[in-house]
Amino acid sequence: MKRGLLLRASIPAIDARAALVLETSGAGALVTDEVGEVGAVIELQVGWPPLVELATVRATVIGTDAGGAPGDRAQWRIQLQAGPATDLLLAAVGRAATPPVPGARARMLLVEDSAVLCDVFHASMRRHFGRGATAVTIDVAGDVAAAWVLAAANSYDLIVVDYLLPEPAGHQLIARLRATARSADTPVVAVSLGGSAARHATLAAGADLFLAKPLALAELFSTIDLCLAKGGR
Repeated sequence: MKRGLLLRASIPAIDARAALVLETSGAGALVTDEVGEVGAVIELQVGWPPLVELATVRATVIGTDAGGAPGDRAQWRIQLQAGPATDLLLAAVGRAATPPVPGARARMLLVEDSAVLCDVFHASMRRHFGRGATAVTIDVAGDVAAAWVLAAANSYDLIVVDYLLPEPAGHQLIARLRATARSADTPVVAVSLGGSAARHATLAAGADLFLAKPLALAELFSTIDLCLAKGGR
């Protein structure tokens, strides 16, 4: 079951960037380092250029889940308030849930040094997309050097980078990608077990989103749905 569209959300009041899984109802799960106050009204900048344009919306915190150990992520459950910008975001969620345009293809780069996790990712892709999985080309790199060769030679719709790579670490690759014209605007998702330190390092380097392992892969696959719905690059 698809949980909704994975988007980037910025919270100006606390100067934070977070991953938001938004559903067609306007409800969402916002993963942050802070625990929100139930009933609070917050202002968000939500989107993910170039897939979804940024829009400023207001939302009500309808629930919170605190992390466990220090450094664990916290989660706000929010409900977007009605407005033109909210309508645009929900339309994007709907596009991600529609069948891709005929012949649409997407290409992504997975930078992960664990062969087991790469196999799990591919198996999950096939389970999620079924026959449509063949529309997504996945290039895999096990370290920063291999990833850089691929990124320099190809244009990607999505790049997923593990932070805990053999040195140099994933955030150094992200910073280098952001400094090049080919990858400056490509959506980048950073993933790691590293808690707050990994989140801060990768977001500061230019990642659009940070997802903590173990991943809820449906969140990530919804973004690939949107790449396909737009016909890829």
